[in-house]
Amino acid sequence: MDKLTGFLGGNLGVLTGGGGGVMRLATDQARGKGALTGACFLELEAQPPELGVDFFNTFQETSRHFRQKWFEVADFCIFNVGGVGTLEEVGIEMCNLKLGIRPRVPYIFFNAKFWGDLRRQVNQMIRDKRAPAWMADYMLFTDDPDEVVKFYRRKLQVL
Repeated sequence: MDKLTGFLGGNLGVLTGGGGGVMRLATDQARGKGALTGACFLELEAQPPELGVDFFNTFQETSRHFRQKWFEVADFCIFNVGGVGTLEEVGIEMCNLKLGIRPRVPYIFFNAKFWGDLRRQVNQMIRDKRAPAWMADYMLFTDDPDEVVKFYRRKLQVL
């Protein structure tokens, strides 16, 4: 969050799924930097929403695809360690990128070891011509916040 606010300035907003783990940490750090915070909650008895954001939307569990559409308001996607829901979101975002539904913006997979198998799978899909090679140019697998900023500068053509 320090590196992103240093690069992007005060006009930063963080939108998460509203969970209590990594998403709560991102929200708390963003709020500490003066960023706008939001969440797209699923209405689940087993996972109540974590309140404490500036704005939120709620979606029934049978409408996950509608929820994911709301994440398209975000300019940049950063995927952290997650579970099967995160994997579903990655699949939707990668499909939207491939089909041109999503503009060609950077996708960050933070925690390179965790996302290593996905990286290998995407590279295999590219070799097998099941995904366009240009997609790899918009994906960064890293543990280094400085590398994220360098990647943004390069992809967004910011000096």
